[in-house]
Amino acid sequence: MAERYNPYNKISGKDYGSSAAIGFGAYAYSPFTLALGSHAKASASSATAIGPEALSSGNTSLAIGRQAAAIADFAQAIGNVAAATNKGTLAIGHSATATGFRSIAIGSANIKNVSTIDQDVKFQSEDNTLSSGEDAIAMGSGAQAAKDYTLALGAFSKALALDSMAIGKNAQAIADNAIAIGNGASATKTGGTALGMNARVLTENSIALGINSVTSSALGDAYLTKQPLSSVRGVVSIGTPEQLRRIQNVADGAQDSDAATVAQLKAATSSVINTGQLDNILSLAKDYTDHKISQVTTVSNQNPANISNDINKLNNGSAGMFQVNQNETTTAPQPSAPGSVAGGSGAVASGNHSTAIGNHAQARAENSVALGESSVATRNNSVSIGSVGHERQISNVAAGVADTDAVNVSQMNHALNKIGHNISHLNRKINDIEDNSNAAIASAIAMANLPQPMNAGDGGLTMGFGTHRGESGYAVGYSVASNKGSWVFKAAATGNTQGKFGAGAGEFIKLH
Repeated sequence: MAERYNPYNKISGKDYGSSAAIGFGAYAYSPFTLALGSHAKASASSATAIGPEALSSGNTSLAIGRQAAAIADFAQAIGNVAAATNKGTLAIGHSATATGFRSIAIGSANIKNVSTIDQDVKFQSEDNTLSSGEDAIAMGSGAQAAKDYTLALGAFSKALALDSMAIGKNAQAIADNAIAIGNGASATKTGGTALGMNARVLTENSIALGINSVTSSALGDAYLTKQPLSSVRGVVSIGTPEQLRRIQNVADGAQDSDAATVAQLKAATSSVINTGQLDNILSLAKDYTDHKISQVTTVSNQNPANISNDINKLNNGSAGMFQVNQNETTTAPQPSAPGSVAGGSGAVASGNHSTAIGNHAQARAENSVALGESSVATRNNSVSIGSVGHERQISNVAAGVADTDAVNVSQMNHALNKIGHNISHLNRKINDIEDNSNAAIASAIAMANLPQPMNAGDGGLTMGFGTHRGESGYAVGYSVASNKGSWVFKAAATGNTQGKFGAGAGEFIKLH
């Protein structure tokens, strides 16, 4: 046997017997092997097989339990029909299976429907704990870590793609680099992250944050910017179309791609146009025209000279319901384009079907409207109530109803307040996650500080305590060392101030 001593154990195996087989049909093939139990077999150097039909065929391998199999170098299988089949693997629990290089599988198969245990109870390939990828880790009943560098933690959790991670009961990460954390969380697309109970990621490189949150694909162009949504790398969802959430405590955005706050949105709503006032103006113009026609009809039997005088007054705007101040020089309005209307001294409607109302108002574009003195409309299908440097406010705006209605400040504030509420709720969720994380770290600190037996044959209960960023954790463990110091077993349970609990176990076996 090679001279590779444990620095903590100076006993030399060459000074003692080389192998031992105890039990009917037990067989210890190689030096320094131990076979204990009916038909137990230890067939490689320093292998240990303990239990009926236990098999340890890898160098320094360990198999403990009925038909437990450790068939690769440094493999360890502990539990009824547990199997560790690749180098450096660890399988603990009924039917637990570790087949990937250096992988770990800890947990029992689903035995809910198994009422009795007898000699006919076989290996359960369905819902068994399985780690089949390199450096994969599966912990929990029925947990599966199927690809390289995966982690499945929790009952029936599944990490089935490269570098994926599933944490929580029934959590599933089934695409490369996907992460699912929370009971029932699911990340089914590459690069997806689902965080929260039943959160689901259905689009690549996306994030679903919060209970029942779901991501979805978007088609077409972005609102206002018209940016093709196909160029977007992913989405972040904090709810569903039926269950919306607010995002709170957001700083004012600075870059074009930053989120905007309610305060910024309020500042951007100072120039909203009320189309209802335009309807009132057009109705007023119609009433005025009808009134003038009525006046002409009424005087049809009067003196022609009087009629001519009244017509001149109407033309000059000095009589009737729509009049113009006569104390300054006026210029005739110019409706110069087809279907255009101009009203007011010097008003010009030069765009097809345009309307200019007000002294020196100008409607230059097609279907444009210019309202008020010196107002200028230069874009097609637009309404202007001022000009550059001489803008006007619109007041007494009713609340909009249809998609194309103008909104007032009250509506805008209500919408922005709703966004602020969702932001606040999300912040609380994030704070909860931070508290749970800090508590988990405190639990880890507590477990890490559990004392270890110092001498061979020692054993007993241990306790530890940890704290991290305002959260506390505690741990209680049991540790025992063999009389000769050839192995050490340790098990521990932990809890924290967030009401979360965990457990773990470990074993040290002297190999050299």
